[in-house]
Amino acid sequence: VWKMASLMAQGKQEEDAGQKLDAMLKQYADADRDINKYYALSQNGSPDDIRYAEEMKTFYTSARNSQINNIRLLAAGDFQKLDEIARQGNPTADFLDAVNRTEDAINRTVIEPSIVMSTTLVRQGIILAAVFSVVFVLLTAASALWCRKYVIGSIRRLAEYQQTIAGGELSVNIPFVKGNELDDLTAGLSSMRDSLSEMVITIREGAESIHVGIQDIADGNTDLSSRTSQQAAALEETAASMEQLTTTVQNNTDNIRQVAEIAAGNVTIAQNSAAITQRMVETMVPSSYTHL
Repeated sequence: VWKMASLMAQGKQEEDAGQKLDAMLKQYADADRDINKYYALSQNGSPDDIRYAEEMKTFYTSARNSQINNIRLLAAGDFQKLDEIARQGNPTADFLDAVNRTEDAINRTVIEPSIVMSTTLVRQGIILAAVFSVVFVLLTAASALWCRKYVIGSIRRLAEYQQTIAGGELSVNIPFVKGNELDDLTAGLSSMRDSLSEMVITIREGAESIHVGIQDIADGNTDLSSRTSQQAAALEETAASMEQLTTTVQNNTDNIRQVAEIAAGNVTIAQNSAAITQRMVETMVPSSYTHL
């Protein structure tokens, strides 16, 4: 309003003043919607909220009407009338006082209780967080103890059983109770131990059978060695006899060859003797007898 008065006092054009008037009237229309919305919402509140809303709406209506009237007087240039109205009172100040009282009431009835409630909730949240933290720590400690007693203890026992089995003690007793994965693992270890025991027994029986067979083979080899020695001795005797026989045959062959040579010599002598005899006969007998 005073901006418009300043414009008109400076001799601005009526067109500018009219534009300012239209803008202010539009702002009042927006303010009307806001105050009506606030008044409607306050009807769902407490009696004090309703009373403050009615008081604020009354002072707002009075201030709005006064401002609009002042704007119109200002637009008409009736400054004297504006002066008289200003001396009578200030509805806008009354409206602002009502707004301040409403704000104080809201602070007392809404904001301060909300702050107290928020503080209480924060404290309760801190207490609950502390309680939950303590419970969490206790549960964590209990879980750790349980794991150490049942899980880690069971794992250690299984490790001891495995070391015992690895050491060759297959008769170790592995107790277990069905109910969880570790017990299932224990049952598997026990089953493995039984399988290893059966395997060792089977291998032992096979080894004993192989030992018996090897002993039989050794005995047979000993007997075969004895027989081979006997046969070797017989062969040696046979070889000696063959050597003697060969010597005898060789001697006989030499004797026969000598006899043959002597016989051949005798044949030659006989042939020579026959020839000589023939010549002697021919010499001694005349040829006439020959023709006879």
